[in-house]
Amino acid sequence: MKDRAPEGANADEDGWADVGAGTLMWPSLWRLALANGARTLVVEHDSPKRPFEFAQTSFAYLSRFMAHS
Repeated sequence: MKDRAPEGANADEDGWADVGAGTLMWPSLWRLALANGARTLVVEHDSPKRPFEFAQTSFAYLSRFMAHS
C-alpha cells in the first residue's frame, strides 16, 4: 500500500506520502482489496524521511479499517 502526495508536495520524498495523508481513497481501496481476496497488505514508501514515523502514522490510519474488516 502506498500513497501519493498531492501534486508538487513532498518533493524531498519523491512525491510519496504516509498512507492516508496522500491522494488515494483508501477506505474504498481497502474494501475492494479485501473483497477480492487480499489477506496481507504491506505498507510501502520509496523515500521516507522518517521511516519509523511513516510506519506509525500509516498504521494508525489503517487501524481504523481493520476493526471493520
